[in-house]
Amino acid sequence: MNRISKVFLIAAVSIALLAVSYYVFSRPEGFLEFDDPYHRGRPLAEGKTFMVASGHPLATKTALEILSQGGNAADAGIAALLVLNVTQGEEASFPGVAPLLYYDAESDRVESYIGAGKAPSKATIEYFRSRGHEYIPTLKYSSQLIPASPDVIVSLLKKYGTMSFEQVSLPAIRIAEKGFPVHRILMRNLNMNVFKRIGFSVLLPYNAEIYLDRKWWKPLYHKEIFRRPRLAETFRRLADAEAGSKRNGADRNRALDSVRNYFYEGPIADRIVEAHEKNDGTITRKDLAEYFGAWEKPLQGKYGPYTIFSNRTWNQGAVVPLALQV
Repeated sequence: MNRISKVFLIAAVSIALLAVSYYVFSRPEGFLEFDDPYHRGRPLAEGKTFMVASGHPLATKTALEILSQGGNAADAGIAALLVLNVTQGEEASFPGVAPLLYYDAESDRVESYIGAGKAPSKATIEYFRSRGHEYIPTLKYSSQLIPASPDVIVSLLKKYGTMSFEQVSLPAIRIAEKGFPVHRILMRNLNMNVFKRIGFSVLLPYNAEIYLDRKWWKPLYHKEIFRRPRLAETFRRLADAEAGSKRNGADRNRALDSVRNYFYEGPIADRIVEAHEKNDGTITRKDLAEYFGAWEKPLQGKYGPYTIFSNRTWNQGAVVPLALQV
């Protein structure tokens, strides 16, 4: 066998071994039964007692269970939101934005809560220009808003809810720990080719660690088991903060405040600030400690006999009632 033939043989064997290794190590640990509803028609759903609509069947199921256990719309809505943070975290992350509209049947009133976060105090025009940016950069810590959803969750539970954070977060914790089936939306967002997965791992290493589990070589498979253990741990620590406050004699509202404080002033705040300090970010401890959303009167407009409500102009929902007036 001449030298060229040996080179080709070695190359062929190497490629074959790589292919076998790729097949073996990229296979999922298992699959879950799942009637994936995305991108197809669904039958009409009817109910006489209550109803839930959400972006994922597990979130809808969780909210229905909360209502069946005696919780109200506020409890069910928060439980569904936390499940969506698990099952669609790449689109609806915790702790992200959480615009809120709430209808209270007793007072026959709709309220809006500002759940958009706000820019950190360091995020000024001068700050970005001093770093050579004409526009706010993407894929950088300095583009992040102060997280809003923990504040929204606590504020809604305090004003209208009946359950504890521990109760409404438990379903999300279980799903995050045990896993859920990969659905078509997750496939669309995260099932990148190997070159994109490598780039994702280089440009956004933390995100890649969370969503790719450091396995840049492994593609996603429809209905395979997908877990979010670190998010489950975050939810569990927030619930533990509430439980600890109760053991020390706190009432329901003060115990819920402990959830908020653990996030905005406690260990989670420390981690956020540490990450921003290491990566030329903008969020400070003062920004987090002083952040609060607020209840407000919603925007509203008439459309025939109907009144359409939305959050105000801090989010895009305001376009709907405004456009319907044309």
